[in-house]
Amino acid sequence: MTATADKPEFAPAIGNMPSLQWCRLDQLQIDEAYQRSIDTPGSQSMIRTIARNWNWDLCQPLFVARRSDTRMYVVDGQHRLAAARMRGDIDQLPCIISMTDGPAQEAMLFSEFNRRRRPPSQLDLYFADLAAGEPVAADINCALLAAGLSMSKHTNAASFKPGQVMNIAGLRGCHRMHGLDVLTVALMAMAKAWPGCRLQYAGTLFPGIAEIVRHERAVAQRAPRWSEGARVQAIAPFLASREQMDWYGLVMRAKGDAPGTNTHVVSGQVLLKHWTAKHPGGAA
Repeated sequence: MTATADKPEFAPAIGNMPSLQWCRLDQLQIDEAYQRSIDTPGSQSMIRTIARNWNWDLCQPLFVARRSDTRMYVVDGQHRLAAARMRGDIDQLPCIISMTDGPAQEAMLFSEFNRRRRPPSQLDLYFADLAAGEPVAADINCALLAAGLSMSKHTNAASFKPGQVMNIAGLRGCHRMHGLDVLTVALMAMAKAWPGCRLQYAGTLFPGIAEIVRHERAVAQRAPRWSEGARVQAIAPFLASREQMDWYGLVMRAKGDAPGTNTHVVSGQVLLKHWTAKHPGGAA
């Protein structure tokens, strides 16, 4: 009887069922025939960071191959091993041990580990940071709530719901460069401009909206209640004077005339140019 008897679309399980055990560091070896070099600046920096801030809660088991001669080689986890050795106060690590036929099979497993490894997306990290109470993620969430918006958990714009955004990198960038007040006002202006609409072009347009808000804050010289002024309140109607797709087209045409320029920069230039043409008044 196989595990796939009632699910014929699944291939039979292969490989050796591994065991979990603690291994002394002096038991673990590295086969340089297939392992990456850790002598690069990037690897050395990573190793020092892991060693300096060792956290057992983040130490996943190393995947270790046991050869027929009983020697054990680390297939996945070389940086963790090097960090533990660097510290000097850690003498064993948790390991998943699997019997292998030797270097060729281990090299194949090494390739598979790295092909299947998917780094977390910016959205994944945002939601994890939010759950952990990280301050910037909390600020972004507050700004979204103030604007009546929410963060999508995926990047498929075709299935966005009205009021959802996914441009987390742009929101983080705005928060970092201009602060929470500009972030919040810009999100509120975008939400008011296209209420009930799918904000599928937010990633391209938001940097431009934030640039208008930054400009107006500078014009007002950050006076108290600057965000409640008539000029700032006029941003949403100004945006609503065109469809999102029309603004997007203006930005992309401008980008086509300036190849190599960051889209966020072009967005800021285009929207601010149109804004100041309609609302002149002070330089920032």
